[in-house]
Amino acid sequence: MRIIHRALFRLSNKLFNAEAFLRRALYLARGLSIGKTRLPRITMTWPHKVRIGDGCFLEPDIIMQCNGPGEPGVTLRIGDRTFIGNHCEFNIAGSIVIGSDRMIASGCKFIDHYHGNVDMTKLMG
Repeated sequence: MRIIHRALFRLSNKLFNAEAFLRRALYLARGLSIGKTRLPRITMTWPHKVRIGDGCFLEPDIIMQCNGPGEPGVTLRIGDRTFIGNHCEFNIAGSIVIGSDRMIASGCKFIDHYHGNVDMTKLMG
């Protein structure tokens, strides 16, 4: 029984590596700039707007949603050796920069949208 478990573990690990390789190739073909970082199951609307550094640890189910697909330039920059926990969301209208050697806990949201002119004095009073 132990031999079967080992064989299944090795097979699943090879399938996972193959899936990660194909995912990376797909995002690279769509313009993602990424260093030596393993790419888990994440959602990216416009990969050409994202730059991920070397040695990062990304957990699964991260959402990277960038606006302005036709506009040039990178709008999400993640530095080297940065950890991002699962279920984090980056919702970018302008630009978000995360430096090197940073840690972001699971479930964090980074949103830089502006929803128009709101008179805060009317809301507070």
